[in-house]
Amino acid sequence: MVAHGELIVYYLPEEQDRAVCDFIHLEDNLIEAICEQLIPQESHQHKEGVTTRMTDRCEVERYDHLGVKLEVPRHLIAPAIGRAFREGYYERLETQLIGRLLRPSDTVVELGAAIGFLATWIAQRLTTGRVISYEANPSLIDIALNTFSINGVNIALKNAIVLGEIGRDTAEFFVDEAFWASSQFINKGKRIEVPAQSLQSVLQNDDPDILVVDIEGGEKGLFEQVELNGIRHAVVELHAPIIGLSGVRKVFQRLAELGFAYNPEFSWSYIVTFTPIDEIQKNCRT
Repeated sequence: MVAHGELIVYYLPEEQDRAVCDFIHLEDNLIEAICEQLIPQESHQHKEGVTTRMTDRCEVERYDHLGVKLEVPRHLIAPAIGRAFREGYYERLETQLIGRLLRPSDTVVELGAAIGFLATWIAQRLTTGRVISYEANPSLIDIALNTFSINGVNIALKNAIVLGEIGRDTAEFFVDEAFWASSQFINKGKRIEVPAQSLQSVLQNDDPDILVVDIEGGEKGLFEQVELNGIRHAVVELHAPIIGLSGVRKVFQRLAELGFAYNPEFSWSYIVTFTPIDEIQKNCRT
């Protein structure tokens, strides 16, 4: 952890030599102010790939982002997320890493579907494979299903929070106005009760080759009561501002106990890929 002025910057293990800020917890208005200084002003009303339309219920922004069509209700688009869509960097890092490790026949389980972008992007690259997505926030389910529909992909989507512990049918979840900030951790969002499944049951039922995890801090306890037999890669987004560096350490330690290691070939910044140690060693020998 390094202090830069009034900002606290969190680095992942083995990344201290990189001149990048991996974890900077900023409010949307501060992000917007910084971006306005760095990026020249321009009108986005007619920018290619970004249009708006009116529906009977609300105004929807439409994007064509990395080949995925999106229709997002405008009330969900805070300044920071809107800029990510317009400038084309929304979940771009995830696509770059996953695209390199993905096989056309893979079964992929995604925890944290949100609006369905990443699951759709993955499904577009599969031939005989499949994607199963889980999303705890019930207000995002219809949006994600619409994303799948307008892109013509067949993805199984389940409204449930996936936990490390076994034996719970429901769990509390906090729905934030910023949809990407909703979490199982207490925040300023609205508390609701949602269906719950254990990660162990998900893995047994879906039998994935790839596990993709983006659950806003839920990664801290996700792997406590689970075996990862058959998983070729686990791609985990780490949320250090939520779980702290002790939480990041816990994830690394637990994955090591399960026979997985940090795979630098498919990791960058806060997106970390864990691969079975035997597989990494085999690839090193070849």
